[in-house]
Amino acid sequence: MPSTTIKYVFWAPPESYDPYQSDGMENMAIAKNIYAPLVSTFLEGRPQGMIAKKWETSKDGKTWRFTIRENLHFTDGTPITPEIVLKNFKRILWLTRTAGLALNRYLPEVEKWADYSRPPTCIYIDGDDIVFKFTTQPNDLFEALEKPLYSIANPKCFDESGHWKEKGCLYESGQYKIAKKLSDRLILENRHIYPEVAGAPDIVEFITSIPQSTTRLDWTLKNREDLSLLGSLGVGKYEMEEIAKAGYHTLPEPPLRMHYLRLNHKRPPFNHKALRQSIRDNFLTLLAKDPDFTSEITLNSSFIPPGGMGYLPIETPKFPAKATKLKGVKIKVLLPPSAPKQNPILKTDKYSKALESALLTTLKTHGFEIESSRDYANVYEKTKSGYFDVMFNYSGLSVQDPYEALRMMFMSDVGACIPDPSGNIPRYILKGQNAISASERRNYAEKINQSVFDEAAVITFTHSGFLYLYSPEIDVSHMNIFSDPVEFRAISKK
Repeated sequence: MPSTTIKYVFWAPPESYDPYQSDGMENMAIAKNIYAPLVSTFLEGRPQGMIAKKWETSKDGKTWRFTIRENLHFTDGTPITPEIVLKNFKRILWLTRTAGLALNRYLPEVEKWADYSRPPTCIYIDGDDIVFKFTTQPNDLFEALEKPLYSIANPKCFDESGHWKEKGCLYESGQYKIAKKLSDRLILENRHIYPEVAGAPDIVEFITSIPQSTTRLDWTLKNREDLSLLGSLGVGKYEMEEIAKAGYHTLPEPPLRMHYLRLNHKRPPFNHKALRQSIRDNFLTLLAKDPDFTSEITLNSSFIPPGGMGYLPIETPKFPAKATKLKGVKIKVLLPPSAPKQNPILKTDKYSKALESALLTTLKTHGFEIESSRDYANVYEKTKSGYFDVMFNYSGLSVQDPYEALRMMFMSDVGACIPDPSGNIPRYILKGQNAISASERRNYAEKINQSVFDEAAVITFTHSGFLYLYSPEIDVSHMNIFSDPVEFRAISKK
């Protein structure tokens, strides 16, 4: 049979091939295809074996055995064995031992782990099996294990302390391998070793760059590309009409992504709560008055999206608050991308400009001297290190269990690392997760939401979801929209 090629329009190349760095969307989009986890729910929305061919649990649900699939190899020929899998879990559990991740809370021995050469006994090899000994029966274990963070990489790429040796180190374990790297795209080649739909693409042209003069929507329609990932904020009534005229279709995910302005509270000047609140009120007021922003975008300052557990209808200030003047204070600000049309979230230049205008006006009103940048290179690392004083950001909740996503956001240094000046949110998360009644869980989620608003280190202004744009020849009916980004083995071309 002739090979099948799908062209996928994305917005950036990966910054790293290290699974530990895979929480950023640019890295995750590739990691989910070139690395394999033990299991995945992306195909048909149910758990299927990837590195593991089967699994079983004890009667009390505390012991899980995953049998490793035979005859698996990395692309350099190295066999994928139970020992290799254990080395990967040892590495990630070590690097995240204090991160408060969902998996770690069922393995409390990990948090006390002090010597990398002497790993905890709660995960071990028994024949062809990897065995997990949990303290309690885990919830949504498959959702945790399918994260790219826990995908299996070649130990040749990390040292005896678990650190990634070289940024570009790559030996694939997943369904696809990177066959070629071009200036504007990666060419992925299907290895056909895991479950896939009939007609899954043999080749994927993963487009990472398009001309700055166009948008991904326009580029996709004009060039009849097969698949593209857009932000729902970038697709309004006019865009939907253009999509329909072109004969294309859309598959939206729920609007579970929050968009916010982030202030660095760990150093002056934004270590002062009153100043952060003044920035919040002025910024939101200006956005509320700008028709370029509000014409199709709903301004909403609740961190947790509408419909989510803990959502609060927080009222946007109606009048600008009196600004605190700080003369001569210099701050580093990351503005929206230099080519707004390439923004993965917003629709047109006017939305980016509305955000930028509201921010710069607010900061100048407070007397700041602004050192601005539009350089998004290594933005994930710069965010974690606190390089910027002010920046735009976005994150997303999980449908299955929002508390697991909140742990990743507020209690982990491998997630969004969302600031919590109060220090109360981890306590609310733990109490909410352990609460028995739905009302208690909702109550603690509301406390988290209110705390985010009150502390004003995160200033939420709207919510969105991703939207897949695809041609009539593409079948996306087998993919799990709640487990984004896309795994190409779950889509096909007619």
